[in-house]
Amino acid sequence: EFASVKTRLIADYTFEQDNQFVLANTYGQALATGESIADVEDWPNRIRAVQPEDVRKAAETYLVRKESVTGRMAAKAEE
Repeated sequence: EFASVKTRLIADYTFEQDNQFVLANTYGQALATGESIADVEDWPNRIRAVQPEDVRKAAETYLVRKESVTGRMAAKAEE
């Protein structure tokens, strides 16, 4: 499942490159936040390199259970 998600992310990214607005937006956001054109172009390779353990480490580092919020949505009863 993890590999499937990575493949889907890369495929979505690739297809988005056909849209001039999305392409310009992607590069513009990257350049505005200190990334380079090479960073944008290498993104699929960086996604390919991510392993499940990398995700676990990031979650343990940045997700704090005591600061989490759980929301529940209920369907409105019909009258």
